[in-house]
Amino acid sequence: MNIWKIIFIGVVIIAVLAGLLIWHKYYPQTAEYASYLIGGTFLLFQVFAYSKRANAAEKTANLTEKGNTTERFNNAIEHLGHESDSVRLGGIYALHHIAKEAEDYRGRVCEILCAYIRTTTNQKGYKPETISQLGTNAPIVTEPNIQVKSILDLLFIRTPDYEIYQRSQVNLMYTGLKYAKLENANLQNADLQFAQLQFSELTNTNLQNANLTRCDLQVANFSGSNLQNATFIFANLEKARNLTIDQLLKAKTLYRIKLPDGMEAKIRDLKPELLKKPEPENEQKI
Repeated sequence: MNIWKIIFIGVVIIAVLAGLLIWHKYYPQTAEYASYLIGGTFLLFQVFAYSKRANAAEKTANLTEKGNTTERFNNAIEHLGHESDSVRLGGIYALHHIAKEAEDYRGRVCEILCAYIRTTTNQKGYKPETISQLGTNAPIVTEPNIQVKSILDLLFIRTPDYEIYQRSQVNLMYTGLKYAKLENANLQNADLQFAQLQFSELTNTNLQNANLTRCDLQVANFSGSNLQNATFIFANLEKARNLTIDQLLKAKTLYRIKLPDGMEAKIRDLKPELLKKPEPENEQKI
């Protein structure tokens, strides 16, 4: 507490007591009331002192909690690089729980988990073009592993928790997500440039404003997907399943994309500007 505040309070208390004593001298019949006033004055002072101690204790507790959260955060990140699958999975859920508890960590947790997906799915065997490029004995991943699946569920699937990442920037560029299960996922504003999403399940997925430049979406299932204002420059949607003209007409651009048979001609008739090269100010870096 500031020294001047202490002096001020002391002076006020002395003045009150002096006034009460003078009052008691000239009006002895009010002695009982005077005692009540003195007791009340000391009680108020005690309440004030208790309040200051409580505030100090709360600040100390907050600092301790912040330190504990930082330690938990650092430990969880270390677990992501562990050789054990179960330890890595534990690190993922530890980061998620920190994001649930501490709003300041949500953006960082989302960024770290997206980076984990990018790093993991770019490892050898995750995005093979042909078997000969990897060797006959190289493993070929047909769907995301348990860690990547868990992150996709935590960040994007519409559960009670996914909303905590709503304002976070999602960077999934160059990820290998073949056969990914993203039904009812929220990928609004996500950066999916060069991502491999062949055979992925995108039923009722929100891809509004998503950047899918050069994204490979062959045989992906678009049933009920929201493609409003999505960017599909050079994207590959050959043999896409349950993809409708109405969905595509809501996109931002369909420049130089590959579509199922007959769809390009229909779009050219209904909204040909979607197939034209975007204006310079809106053109994506490709």
